[in-house]
Amino acid sequence: MVIAVTYFKEKLILTSDSKKNINLYRLQNNSIIKHYFDNKKQTMDKKIIVEDALLEYDIIMNNDDNIYLAYQDINLNLIFLKGEEGKAIKLNDKSISQIYYLTLINVDEEPHIFYYASLGRKKGEYGIYHGYSNGKQWTIDMIDRILARRVLSPFRIALDKGELIIAYHDETIREYIYIKSFNVKIRKWRKKSKLTGDENPKLYLDIILNGNKINLVYGQYHEGNLIIKYERFNYDNGDIKKEIEKTLSNLENVQEPILVNYKNRLWAIWIEYENITSRYSDDGGDTWSPIYLWIDSKGENIVKYKFSRAIKFDDNIIDYSFGRIIPDIKFIGFGLL
Repeated sequence: MVIAVTYFKEKLILTSDSKKNINLYRLQNNSIIKHYFDNKKQTMDKKIIVEDALLEYDIIMNNDDNIYLAYQDINLNLIFLKGEEGKAIKLNDKSISQIYYLTLINVDEEPHIFYYASLGRKKGEYGIYHGYSNGKQWTIDMIDRILARRVLSPFRIALDKGELIIAYHDETIREYIYIKSFNVKIRKWRKKSKLTGDENPKLYLDIILNGNKINLVYGQYHEGNLIIKYERFNYDNGDIKKEIEKTLSNLENVQEPILVNYKNRLWAIWIEYENITSRYSDDGGDTWSPIYLWIDSKGENIVKYKFSRAIKFDDNIIDYSFGRIIPDIKFIGFGLL
């Protein structure tokens, strides 16, 4: 008998500093709360760092062990802080609507902000916005308009070799997944490119950019159920060529696929009947292991963490991970079987 876990969809963020101390952030009752775990002393402290957050926030750690924090406050202003005690900067000059999937990315110690906001012109129409600073002032641009007829799926951001790549769903013409890339040096976006060719309804996505390979996972509806699909593309200076397409999951109740690159092994991980399930590839996505259900997730309360660290000690790519909730913080879904 499989004992199902309880999967909480609360947004939790983990950061790890240069001394491997851990910060866990969570949003409760308009307050962003930090739980600090001291690696040397093996102690935990708790602190409220913001008291006027609405629903969306994000936090990343830079190479100096400082955090970048962005959130929308209860008055619908978009707020940015560098450091927990830093000065709050309001990024909007005029009123904005409620934002969704607020995401921070650190590029050479320069924060970039991404989010959706409703355009209000017709149902399901949203703009994708990108903001960055030149050290003196912020620039926020709408980089695309998208249509979400059923549900607004998250976008994902990848960074490699001076390019930011954003992958997202759009149903304006047919239901496809697209990418756009931003050259950080010249601060210019390329035209968007279509990744997927199947028009069937889709949900969720995650990407990893590894060298010139874009690895993509997403959910796609088939016979009334959702399946997890994987595709790999060769990416060369804006030119995209699909190399592999494969169904990874059973035709079951699946959700929230993510990708992790850990110790030169590519992992696709998802929730299946509220159990953590995964497959791995040792050859960059050409072939995949059988489906593995993680025994140590049985009977546990499971969450999805966003993860960032001050110093990159290795080539692992872990932007998101499923895991146990406090006080026993542990990633589950990849590593030793």
